[in-house]
Amino acid sequence: LFNSIGRVIGDMHFILPLAFLAHFVLAANAHSSAATSVASHINAAKPPPSPDAQQQSIPIIDIAPLISPTSNLSERQSVADQIGRACTNIGFFAIINHGIRTSTIDALLKSSRRFFDMSEEDKLLAKSADDAEYPYGYERSEVLSKGKQLDGGEIASEEGECRVATNESSTPDLKETFSLGPKLSPTGQPARRWPPKVPDVFISTHEEYFAAMEFLANNLLRGFALALGLDEQYFRPYFEQHQCALRTLNYPDTGSNLQSGQIRAGAHTDYGALTILKTGGPGLQVRKDVADQEGWLDTPDLEDALIVNVGDMMRRWTNDRWASTLHRVVVPDINNSSNGAQRRQSVAFFVNARGDASVEPLPTCVSENYPAKYEPVTAGDYLLRKHLASMGSAL
Repeated sequence: LFNSIGRVIGDMHFILPLAFLAHFVLAANAHSSAATSVASHINAAKPPPSPDAQQQSIPIIDIAPLISPTSNLSERQSVADQIGRACTNIGFFAIINHGIRTSTIDALLKSSRRFFDMSEEDKLLAKSADDAEYPYGYERSEVLSKGKQLDGGEIASEEGECRVATNESSTPDLKETFSLGPKLSPTGQPARRWPPKVPDVFISTHEEYFAAMEFLANNLLRGFALALGLDEQYFRPYFEQHQCALRTLNYPDTGSNLQSGQIRAGAHTDYGALTILKTGGPGLQVRKDVADQEGWLDTPDLEDALIVNVGDMMRRWTNDRWASTLHRVVVPDINNSSNGAQRRQSVAFFVNARGDASVEPLPTCVSENYPAKYEPVTAGDYLLRKHLASMGSAL
């Protein structure tokens, strides 16, 4: 996240990372005259949702102090404390005043929709020939629940009871995706490859959104560090040559073509440190990864909010203090949803550490009474094993 700044200077599509760089300058000197450089990127702060909206089971957190270059440590700590409670209780939260322009989001959704409207033949030209080249290209046969099975984790059945995952085959998720990683990655990922028949705007909108997410992810990681009793910059070296991934998703109109038990995205947990999601309507549900949790919770579907959730890697880092929560995307009940089973789009940004980072329980999450539960793992190897399991492959 940090070294990427130097690589994009001069690239006309990457205006936002320059604001990201300016943010670090301003953090050291809140009165710098360069404040307008960051302010131009951040949307004007909006008031919190109404009290009724605040009653959601998944909390809505105003993260403006994490974004603002003039906030003080006390203000950032207050936000971090809310994040810590959310990550402990449910592993999901919605964020407002996150600094990402609506126009940046809308432009990506529009260009990706045009890609998914292309013929199957043209889209398959963007499919990777090697599943190990995570996270690149077009895909339509992923079964996300298999990534959870790699851990022998619990998958919730449609009847609402928990069972230990098995290696049973499953129908593919009802979705198609296009994914890409960092522009340059010294830690092992291949260079970006674009579909051969897309307009330039497809490339520019993906690049701009990726850069905006790098900016936001860095600030969220600072909040995560404060929530865990660490220095704000604790996670910085782990993400300097990151393996983050941007994924656009298209959930087609299902009509009456559902197979028994088939849903848009099977119950799974995410693999990395955290995920930043722009949902495209109702259907995303979460369930805390414990046997006594009752039922699935719908995530807030707020126009200006993004959804953030803890991934398996952060769960290991926190020694199970924070929850990496099961979630899925269902087809809404056509009788109880204004959107019915119509087409749905979303955008996920998976925040992954550098490939060679060694991840083990954090010092603030380990004690004599609560010893480390996990051995160190190499972030890139762990991520790839999870990805290959979701594709029905193995290392």
